[in-house]
Amino acid sequence: MKAKKIVTIVVTAIASLMILLSGTMKLMHNADAVKLLTDHGVGDYISILGSMEIIFTILFIYPIVIKCCA
Repeated sequence: MKAKKIVTIVVTAIASLMILLSGTMKLMHNADAVKLLTDHGVGDYISILGSMEIIFTILFIYPIVIKCCA
């Protein structure tokens, strides 16, 4: 593999995992996430935001969507 492709895969994987973990914490109603989002006024939408993060990350990783939009 070329070095550029390896770097791209690693960076994409790290970013995707961070967003997936963030969405998971929101869906699990983690106390820190709930407090932070409630303080910012979006506490009522925690489950929706977590679901959207996970769905968009899956679409970002899915190869057909990447080829379609590239």
